[in-house]
Parts: sequence; C-alpha cells; structure tokens
Amino acid sequence: MTPIFYTDSYFLVNDIKKLIAKDIVETNDSIYIKSPQKEFLTYILDFLYNKWSYKFLSMIVSIDEKDFYILKYIISSTLIFKSIIVEIVIPKDDPVFTTVSMIYPVAVIFERELNKKYGIIFEGNVETKDLITKYLNSSGEKF
Repeated sequence: MTPIFYTDSYFLVNDIKKLIAKDIVETNDSIYIKSPQKEFLTYILDFLYNKWSYKFLSMIVSIDEKDFYILKYIISSTLIFKSIIVEIVIPKDDPVFTTVSMIYPVAVIFERELNKKYGIIFEGNVETKDLITKYLNSSGEKF
C-alpha cells in the first residue's frame, strides 16, 4: 500500500483543535501549539505519533525565563510536510516534568542535557548522564 502524503494540514489542525481548543498557530512550514497544561503534553504527543505519524522528535529546547522554563518539543513526520512545535511552561520553583521517552526514545538524551543545564527533573528518566557535552568535550569540537 502506498503511503498518503499530506500537503494540506487542514484536517491535522482541526484534530488538534478538538484536543486543546485554542492556542494553535499555523505558518507555512510549521504548526505551533501552546499547551494549556503540562499534563496534556504526553497526550498530545502520543496522539500526533499514533494518528498523524509524527514519529520523529527533532529536539527539545528550553528557554530560561525569570520565574519559569519554556520547553519546546519539535516533532516531524515523513507523511505531513509541517513540523509541529509543542510549548509547555513549567515553574522554576518546581521544575519537575514527565519524560516523553516512552513515545520518543531519543528524548532521553535531550532530557539528560536539560537536567544538567537547568536542573529540570524528568520523572521516568533515570539516566542523567550528559552524553552530548561529554562527547563534545572529549572530541574537541566547539560550538
């Protein structure tokens, strides 16, 4: 069976709106979702993974604000030609969040780095070694 490639994201955006009802911005090459509650992140990512084939976690980015961290999960699909960025806000006084490594195993690496740099604790991710920084330090690469 030949896979169907979607160039129009109308149905995808409508499905997401049914889940969270607001805070969705669509641009030419991406869909930006601001999740109202951090508890919904795993639900949204699991939904996008299973129903819409968003099988790739490209990166987890953290923005350090005065009283909170903004975590941005960037995911992509081979069937739909738009990346999705899901944004979650977590307070600095309680920087505990759930791992998404059960959906995206590569999240373990990103979460280790965020734990080391910002002290964010990802429940369910028991490995906190920092592989990327360790590799860059040993290889002599600069960034």
